[in-house]
Amino acid sequence: MPRTSARSMAILLPVAVMLAAGIVVLFVVQWAKQELDFARTRATMQEVATRIHSADGDSALLAALSRAQRDLSTFVQPSIVHVDVQPRQRSRRRLAPSATGSGWIWDEDGHIVTAWHVVEDAERITIQLRNGQQHQARLVAGDPATDLAVLKIDASRIIPATMASQADLQPGDLVFAFGSPLDFRFSVTSGLVSGLGRDVAGQGPVGRLGYEDFIQVDAPINPGSSGGPITDHRGYVVGMSTA
Repeated sequence: MPRTSARSMAILLPVAVMLAAGIVVLFVVQWAKQELDFARTRATMQEVATRIHSADGDSALLAALSRAQRDLSTFVQPSIVHVDVQPRQRSRRRLAPSATGSGWIWDEDGHIVTAWHVVEDAERITIQLRNGQQHQARLVAGDPATDLAVLKIDASRIIPATMASQADLQPGDLVFAFGSPLDFRFSVTSGLVSGLGRDVAGQGPVGRLGYEDFIQVDAPINPGSSGGPITDHRGYVVGMSTA
């Protein structure tokens, strides 16, 4: 072997050993860091789990809130109705599609409140109660200005909604919207009062009339929600989904 090659090998061998050792050290350090992070995560989870499952732990408030919301839904749902509308057929060639909305029972005589724009062009109105029973309804009165309509069904053993004697709402108050958004019947969503005294002029069939003093909420409301009640944290009706 030439003398130059031998010297090169003598230099490269220690370098290779050092590089290999460095790689091993980096691998060990990375592995140790992962193990340490995993151990810390497990320890944190166990610490949090102790607080969560403790009867008087941090999650007691969340458990109480969840239970209160379930109770509220149970209290309100029996008075909610689904409104199925078959509109008048204006052309034999082109049939108008059916529409859906929501509403709630006003009294034990079978009066139901819903949105005027849901039933204004109705030829046939079918009401579905929470227990699945269906009844044909007739239009008693309607007011396009406030987008309110009153229907009547012949039914017994129905439970009226509880009305708030005075809707003392403030921005930030918790509210719940009941109805059939996108035809998902008897749904409930929650949100906050975003604002009061809103003017929706120019923003739809109701707004074109220029009426105002609407309640703005950020609870999810979709087509089919119209006519459904908005309740406060007690389950008392304080408004109606309209736009």
